[in-house]
Amino acid sequence: MIPKAYRSILLLALLVLALASGFLSLNFGSIPIAPSEIFSIFLGPLNTHIGFHEPSPEHTTIVLQLRFPRILLALLGGGSLALAGAILQGLFRNPLADPALIGVSSGGAVGAGLVLLMASSARLAPTLWDNPYTLMLAAMTGSILSTYLVYQLSKTGGRIHVPTMLLCGIAVNAFGGALVGVMLFSADLDTLREITFWGMGSFSRAPHTAVFTATPLFLVLMVLLLRQSQALNVLLLGNAEALHLGYDPHPIHRRLILLCGALVGLSVALCGSIAFVGLVVPHLVRLLVGPNHRFLLPASFLVGAILMVMVDLLAANLLEHANIPIGILTAFVGAPFFLYLLLGARRKEIV
Repeated sequence: MIPKAYRSILLLALLVLALASGFLSLNFGSIPIAPSEIFSIFLGPLNTHIGFHEPSPEHTTIVLQLRFPRILLALLGGGSLALAGAILQGLFRNPLADPALIGVSSGGAVGAGLVLLMASSARLAPTLWDNPYTLMLAAMTGSILSTYLVYQLSKTGGRIHVPTMLLCGIAVNAFGGALVGVMLFSADLDTLREITFWGMGSFSRAPHTAVFTATPLFLVLMVLLLRQSQALNVLLLGNAEALHLGYDPHPIHRRLILLCGALVGLSVALCGSIAFVGLVVPHLVRLLVGPNHRFLLPASFLVGAILMVMVDLLAANLLEHANIPIGILTAFVGAPFFLYLLLGARRKEIV
């Protein structure tokens, strides 16, 4: 574990690394673009005064309309999933909590899938359904409702019963998967393909206008969650101790569920379902900075952002003329890691 005096330096280093990874991703692709040209594209009219060459219109279009929105979404989406995972692990007081495992992502998938299905079949107000903002709202609503359902079902005597939480998450995931299956069965060929590929996760399928519009909402939700670090630290002591310290746990629980559900739903609406990011990243970051949420939350966001940018870069360049869905790559790493955590927790119970 990193000493407390160096944790602020670690956060600054992670921020620099996140910006550097985003800039690095702008240079790579089927058409490589020089770093000097990237700078000239973002400087706009100022590049002639600095000495950079005028960028080509084709490269400007590629950077501003294709790569930059995708990288921005990877930074925000990956960081959001990792931040939500750290929040839920603190809320449920268990490192196995994850937005995908306890049904949060499946609720968002149901809401988003319903909008995609309605967009292809609705004759009444078709422009309402064929709208990225309707998709965002539906996914956020589904995530909030599924999170609240798991939270209520897993409470025993006012406390979260972890095995019940995991079982409820499995049940909610199964029910959400069944609803998505009904949608796939009822969809036409184009909608079937869209829902299927959307469910695998990608940072390149969302319209760039929706990404730029959703960015302020991402930032607002993140700031509101980061401000809950002190309350989460108190909740780690237990509900009775939190009451003695002047923190009523029930409003805090509801607030965290609402904000996490909205943040995960927004990410699911734009990126699709990406599993295990909220499980792996907070667990690894906790080994570095400890359980103090003042450092754990921002570090989880930054590591999740860096990881998703690097995974997206790998997915876009691993195969020629093909983008591997992000969810496939994260599942290859996350599923064995989850089994490792489960077996470790089981061994501790036996001992």
